[in-house]
Amino acid sequence: MTKKKRESRVADTGSRIIDAEDTARFKVAADAWVAANTASEDTARRKLKELGFIDSRGKPTKNYR
Repeated sequence: MTKKKRESRVADTGSRIIDAEDTARFKVAADAWVAANTASEDTARRKLKELGFIDSRGKPTKNYR
């Protein structure tokens, strides 16, 4: 699918298309959350923030709501 066609699909549906790259990033974040969760909540939140899944307030970012 071309980028232009993909953008039009996003605009038409009003939602973001999740591709393989997004899935891989989510998997990394989930693994980091599990690993960090055994260490501390702060470590887990810091890792999720670093990967772009949560903002500075700890809320999901726009793309992951």
